[in-house]
Amino acid sequence: MVSIPGEVTFGGAFARSAPRRLSLPLFTAAVRLAEGAAVLAGAVAAALFRFNHYELPGEYWFAILTALLLSQQGASHQGLYDLEQLGRLMRSIRRLLAVWACTFAIIALLAFMTKTGSEFSRLWAGIWFSVTAAGLVGVRVAAYCLFRRARARGVFAHRTLIVGDPDRIAAYLRHHEALPTSAVAISGICCTGGDLPADRGLPGTAMLPSLDAAIEFARVTGVELVLLAVSWDEAATVERLAGRFRALPMDVHLLPPPLAWGLAGPSTAVMDRVAMPTLTKRPLSDLQRFVKRAEDAVLAVLMLAVCSPVLLLAAVAIKLDSPGPILFRQQRYGFNNRIIEVYKFRSMRHGGADRADVPQARRGDPRVTRVGAWLRRTSVDELPQLFNVLRNEMSLVGPRPHAVPHNILYGGLIAEYFERHKVKPGMTGWAQVNGLRGETDTVEKMERRVRHDLHYVDNWSIWFDLKILIRTVLVLMGRNVY
Repeated sequence: MVSIPGEVTFGGAFARSAPRRLSLPLFTAAVRLAEGAAVLAGAVAAALFRFNHYELPGEYWFAILTALLLSQQGASHQGLYDLEQLGRLMRSIRRLLAVWACTFAIIALLAFMTKTGSEFSRLWAGIWFSVTAAGLVGVRVAAYCLFRRARARGVFAHRTLIVGDPDRIAAYLRHHEALPTSAVAISGICCTGGDLPADRGLPGTAMLPSLDAAIEFARVTGVELVLLAVSWDEAATVERLAGRFRALPMDVHLLPPPLAWGLAGPSTAVMDRVAMPTLTKRPLSDLQRFVKRAEDAVLAVLMLAVCSPVLLLAAVAIKLDSPGPILFRQQRYGFNNRIIEVYKFRSMRHGGADRADVPQARRGDPRVTRVGAWLRRTSVDELPQLFNVLRNEMSLVGPRPHAVPHNILYGGLIAEYFERHKVKPGMTGWAQVNGLRGETDTVEKMERRVRHDLHYVDNWSIWFDLKILIRTVLVLMGRNVY
């Protein structure tokens, strides 16, 4: 029994009541290993079924190990080992299967490009893909069940003590309660300058009357994390509180002001030995920009090679259908708000889209030619933008570029509109595969498109790009394209 006269008493039972914490990184490492084992087991099972043995040639094992590496990296990029994703079964399964499908597509593309596809058994590949997909789903279901059971007991959350200003603590508690999942389990609260509002207490949370009581509480109950909710300007207070907890084996963090809680991708940069909270970041690092550029160049060349007959037929049809140029050029905003000239097959009568206000195409628009209607319906009119991709002015995937007058109009109506230009515009995008194509005749429609575009900007990965490209094929014949 630990007693602090006149303040608070903690019994041994209270200390033992806290659940034993399990390291989340250790749990996710086990999930990773199990999913990697599913990839290998799927390949071996396919070999046993197809060849009656598992002694595969070297190129098979190269494909298997490449798939293992790509699938693990893809799952990481999709956040499938984060606390939130582990607790959302169907969403994590959909993302995991999308990663596996993209991984398999990359392996197939590499086999095609290296002319080694004939060396692989198609039956073996099909069985490998199917068995592994089933195994990945099984691993994810088992992980979800274990995770829910463990989280219900609080074994993943850090036992946390909050010390500081009552108003800042109350603000953090409101933020904490609104989260669907949290890595923080608040065990104790100590207000150093007043009391919390009556409605801000948490069931099962110890309200500690003094700093001495908070320190003893942290020592006895095994607190792992201390959050100091004080103003960053109060250097003496910060140093005093941090000094009191310095001798205890726990992490002590200075809670940032509420302004920083909602920032995308919060982090801290250290420059000239000064820690500076990062308010915004470049969406793509130099390495990511290089990877995306390589992806664009390789796929654009392949698409041009495959689509060259379609390009030729479309050009001839346009020339025979109506007078005017084959290509339509229009200035649009590109990366970093730079003006670029975007290419499209002409789908309107010559001069029909040359007005200064550039009215958007509407259903039954009289400016659209007979061939142009087919080009728009099939999105073949967008194929010349592959040359914009090769010129490094556009990407295959990104926010769709809008005409300059439309940018000026909506840039003044939607605060985040120009954040779309943090990356290169794309031939297709996350908004388009979610049904936000065609005419944007209301501000609400454009706001929805912008929200999807910004989600893409903030969450880019090569797997996200491949997912969008695959989904694009499924929506090319959308009815709202005209």
